[in-house]
Amino acid sequence: MAQDSIQNEIMYLSDGAYANFMTGLGNESMDKDEHTFVKCGVPTPNYRALSAQYAKDGIVKKIARGPAVKALKTPIVINDDENDKTFKALSRLGFFRACRNAGTWARLYGGALVVTLFEGDGDAKLEEPVDDKSKVVGYRVYTPGRLLITESDICSDKESKWFGKIKVFTIQLRNGIQLKVHASRCHIFKGEDAPDMLDDDLLTYVFGLSDVEQANVALKKLPPAFGSISNMLQENGLSVFGLNGFSAMLAMEGGVAKARERMNLIKLGISSMRGVVQDKEDTFEMKSHSMSDVPESVKMLMSYLSGCTDIPVSILFGNMVSGLSSTNDGDIRQYNDMVEQWRTDCLYEPMVEMLTEYRNRNEGKQGIQDFSFGELSHSTESEKADLFEKRVNSCKSLYEIGSLSPKEIR
Repeated sequence: MAQDSIQNEIMYLSDGAYANFMTGLGNESMDKDEHTFVKCGVPTPNYRALSAQYAKDGIVKKIARGPAVKALKTPIVINDDENDKTFKALSRLGFFRACRNAGTWARLYGGALVVTLFEGDGDAKLEEPVDDKSKVVGYRVYTPGRLLITESDICSDKESKWFGKIKVFTIQLRNGIQLKVHASRCHIFKGEDAPDMLDDDLLTYVFGLSDVEQANVALKKLPPAFGSISNMLQENGLSVFGLNGFSAMLAMEGGVAKARERMNLIKLGISSMRGVVQDKEDTFEMKSHSMSDVPESVKMLMSYLSGCTDIPVSILFGNMVSGLSSTNDGDIRQYNDMVEQWRTDCLYEPMVEMLTEYRNRNEGKQGIQDFSFGELSHSTESEKADLFEKRVNSCKSLYEIGSLSPKEIR
């Protein structure tokens, strides 16, 4: 028993590295940090609330759709695509629009489901695996909020290629009909992977985490802050009139007009000679708010949101840096790096699946079909000229030391 007591005391003493008697640091009864705990629970996003945020809040739309649009703004390069035949055919089928929407919903809701449509499909056939000869004719995109998933939908047959995955998706349509679609027709665009400890929520397990939901702590601080600033600006310079016998004046016949006339005279004096003419017992003062700390507070909130989304403040809010020699290159590079990594994690794998599916069936090309994303940024004419000059100087230096011949330089 004594040994257990000593062991418990050692564990207690080793719990924290620092303690301070005066400030309460490390003291469970006084230190507020010691009483701050993680609120555990399965993250279940409110899909209707997220939809309303996307439709009504431009910042939320920029967080969700901005990277998806930028990722596919420059056309992809499809391997062995002569005269861009495949690219044009996919564009006509709505392939890239479906991918942009799926990427947007992946960031907003945590994921999206793209259903491929084939020749001869009807709603009754969608529950069956697709045959090997049907050609692709279009795409439909569904958000997680339209899906009804239960544990029984996960395949438990260890011999099946769908083991541990959803074999048949149930989609709730607007008219109340439940549409069942086989997984061979579906492609999942996943959000950020969730820890396996959160497998209790099936939608989080199948898709992932919402980028907007993770940033909502910061997003919800902005509207009240900007609303308060707006109110302060509208109320700044409030005039306060103290009229002697104001109540008695209002009780008299025509009292309201007389009170209004007196206030108009005071305002007239201010506008004409910056002076106030009033009765001895009257009072007049201007109320104004101190706005000195407001800009810094707003910048802190904007930086907080930027940190939650990995999108620089200058791009998220259009708050460009000022100064004759200042540029925004650093923020642009940071944003491009984020988009490049995100499109590799979220878009690449399902797009390869969809591209392979189309070319195998519609063009008769066998094997996995690959592509490369387009460049996120393009050099300006000035940058191209500088790069050319540097190349010329490099070639000149290599020629002078005998490393390159004129032919090699050409």
